[in-house]
Amino acid sequence: MACYSICQFASVIILYTFYSNLTDMQFLYEDLFLISLFCVVFGRTESSKTLAKKPPPSSLIGLTPLISLALQTVSILSFQAVAVIMLQRQPWYRRHEPSNDDDYACHDNYAVFAVSVFQFITLAVVFSKGAPYRKPIYSNFSFTLSLLLMSIFTAYLVIAPHPWLIKMFEFEMADVKLEFRYAMVILAIINFVLAFATEAFIVDYLVFAKYKEWLRSRSTHNRQPYDKIYSETQNINWLPTPKSYQTISEINENSTQKNVASFESKNGFVRFSGDQH
Repeated sequence: MACYSICQFASVIILYTFYSNLTDMQFLYEDLFLISLFCVVFGRTESSKTLAKKPPPSSLIGLTPLISLALQTVSILSFQAVAVIMLQRQPWYRRHEPSNDDDYACHDNYAVFAVSVFQFITLAVVFSKGAPYRKPIYSNFSFTLSLLLMSIFTAYLVIAPHPWLIKMFEFEMADVKLEFRYAMVILAIINFVLAFATEAFIVDYLVFAKYKEWLRSRSTHNRQPYDKIYSETQNINWLPTPKSYQTISEINENSTQKNVASFESKNGFVRFSGDQH
């Protein structure tokens, strides 16, 4: 939810610099048909049948969640900025000159919305992690279906929407070339690939796995008690081997023999071996 808010906040801040903003219908589409829908079906992915050796991050302000949030925020801001830069280099671009306070329709509004609306779908996929703690994302049928349908409709909304949709969303698409519309979709796909790779390699592999493993090996006073016990019991010879274990009956028999021998020695008894008359 933090990344969803940051994504929408970034869109608003960028559009404010061009005297524009997201329209009411654009806000409604992002909040109701994307964020709310994904939040309902996001958590229905079942847990994995096997337990992982390492527990998942348990703190929202830990190293792994904060780095993940920071990297995704940089990705969101960067691609929205790239969309605006690509737009302003087009020969048909017109700078927004609002006629009133509610006039938000402009080329900048379309470009920012076209990229940001796909970023909500990207974030839903990136943060719906599967193994080793949950089943794969495709096992959640309702979530997968929602992603598929909303991706198709969003692509239709960005590339070739019906005139009544253009009027409803207050798009300014009169001079927007079809090539630029496809470029916005391609830019969103690149954003998805980089965001997914960043989360999988940098966050999950480098930070969560490798860095924490290195940090655990370097520090001794901050380790959990079970980590200390595990490390102290490695490569040592004082623990008994399975062959040296004795059963309870063997222990009782040895103890009985020792007690008998001690009693006989104290009372002067002599044990004879063999038959003597």
